[in-house]
Amino acid sequence: MENTRIAASFCILTVLVGSGLQGAEIDFAKQIRPIFEARCFECHGAETREAGLRLDRKADALAGGDSGTVIVPGEPESSLLIKYVSGDDPDRLMPPNGDNLTVDQIGVLTAWIQQGAEWPDGLDPKEERNPHWAYQPLTRADPPTGNARPIDA
Repeated sequence: MENTRIAASFCILTVLVGSGLQGAEIDFAKQIRPIFEARCFECHGAETREAGLRLDRKADALAGGDSGTVIVPGEPESSLLIKYVSGDDPDRLMPPNGDNLTVDQIGVLTAWIQQGAEWPDGLDPKEERNPHWAYQPLTRADPPTGNARPIDA
């Protein structure tokens, strides 16, 4: 019974997304990234990569995690992201803590994936390197050239 309810919810959601967001191009920076930042980066960001998934970088997000490909551009029905946030898999409902995503948020994610999951370049976080000298690679120092000092001759 519950599986039927979940399947019906997904069908209704797909119809609503198809009709409500038809032709409206989804802007990753304004609509998708804020959802990821608020609800996903805590577990799937730069610091923590649960299930081997990182959603703050394009290449990592499209590569997927331990469960497989999470975002399949053009195919929301094949994308694990939609499956997990919409509750199709009750054992893996995401996010696991706090409130679930709203129907509107799931609709925007679904439409974004349907439109090809466009992720503009330049939005990935920069990898910060520790500038402290102790963390820099060793370099070989060349001895001075010439006979500047008589003792060195």
